Formats: sequence, structure tokens, C-alpha cells
Amino acid sequence: MPFWIQHRLTIALVAPLAAFFLIGSVFENFFPYQISGRESEPGINAMRYLALVAARVAGMGAIIAAFSPIYIQSFPLRAGRELEPAFESSPTHWPDYWGVITGVIGAAIWISVCHLQIETTVLSWVGLAGDALGQRDAANPFLLYREPEMLGGFLFVRFALLVVAVPIAEELFLRGFLMRAVDSQDWQSMPLTKIGSSGLMAGTVYGVAAHPNEAVAAAIWFSLVTVMMVKTGKFWNCVLAHSITNLILGVYVCQTENWHLW
Repeated sequence: MPFWIQHRLTIALVAPLAAFFLIGSVFENFFPYQISGRESEPGINAMRYLALVAARVAGMGAIIAAFSPIYIQSFPLRAGRELEPAFESSPTHWPDYWGVITGVIGAAIWISVCHLQIETTVLSWVGLAGDALGQRDAANPFLLYREPEMLGGFLFVRFALLVVAVPIAEELFLRGFLMRAVDSQDWQSMPLTKIGSSGLMAGTVYGVAAHPNEAVAAAIWFSLVTVMMVKTGKFWNCVLAHSITNLILGVYVCQTENWHLW
């Protein structure tokens, strides 16, 4: 059996997030841009930065669209169709109010905890610099793109990445693949409500590893969404919560100019 056929579900679940990092690596090595300081000081290549964000949206979007039949088959959006045996107890993964509530609460927690700067404090205790865990780009688009058309274009693709592409890609990888694969060799047929302790812990560990400079907020947020996942058993609730948190965070960043948060 061809590799693609044998591992098509794994490829479908991993590919969107892999594209995010692959595109970032290509730009870093072949089309680098520089961002210095919180206020996007002169020296950044604004067009390359815009191209990076747009390329990620386009690449991830194309992959998600191509594999969408597999996603819908694995996590159905409606009942009344022939489902895999693993999903008989949860005939639909259509999101509900728990996704909204979790997303709003998660945003409040993320923003509040990040402002405490716990990671920076701990690093100072052990004699390390505050940026030892890395920093986000912290680019201020209102200084970077002076023309309204360029600013509008950047904000459009930045929010598309933040609110649509990243939540779908990250949740597909994390809850569709990683948490189930860690817990069972027969993970393809495992309902989200049946994931064991090792898989649940893997979700939090991934969150911390992917957001080291926001480790405490990430640990709380990813654990919160996992609790909601176990309660509802609905994959698309996790995507909805992720999208709402990121939308609130993006609006908050633009309003308060806390650019280091996105």
C-alpha cells in the first residue's frame, strides 16, 4: 500500500501546522527580515514580513481546503450520516456555547497571566536574561505600514492567520493527532472523550513547548481547552475556543499596543 494511502490521516492532521513552520523557515533562511524593539524600529523589511504572513495564510489555507473531506469525515459537523464507530456516542462535532465560553475565559486568562511576566521573573532568579526563552516579533503594523491599503492588507492576512489558519492547524495536530497518538496505537478510532492521562498531559506539554516565553499562560489555556474537550467531546469546540481567544487577543493587542503578545 502506498505511503500516502497508509498514512493519509496522519499527513492530513500534521501538514497544516508543518506548513506554518516550513514557510517560516524558508523566509528565515532565504528572505530574512529584521524586527528590533517593541516599536518596530527602522530596519525591518515590511514587504517581506507581509509576504511571510500572506504565504502562511495561503499555504496553510490550501492544505486545509485540500484535506477538508478527511477532517469532516473524522470530526463530522452534522448528524444523520454514516459515522465511524468511534463517534457513535457523539454524532456531531458541531461547536456549541462551551466553545464560546472557553474562548472568552481563555483570552482573559492569557492576557492577565502574560502581564504578570512570571517567566521573566523566574529567569531573573536563575541569572538569565528576560528574553532567554525567545520573543515574538512585536511588530507594530501602524508604524510599519503607513499607507492605508498596505495597513489594511496586513491586518487582513494577520487576523486570517491568527483567527482561522492557526487555530485549525494547531488543533488538528494537537487534538486530532498528537494527544491521541501518544495515548494509543489505535488512535485513529479514539474518541476525544477517551483520551487517557498521558495524552491529556501531552496537550499541556505541547502548549508550553510551543509558547516558552508565555509558558504559564499556555499551560493554563491549553489545560482549560482540554477540560472543555473532555466535557463536550467536540473537536470543533476546541477550534472555536482557539479562534475566539486569538480574536480577542488580536483586538486587544491593536487597541493597547502590547505588540509583544502577538
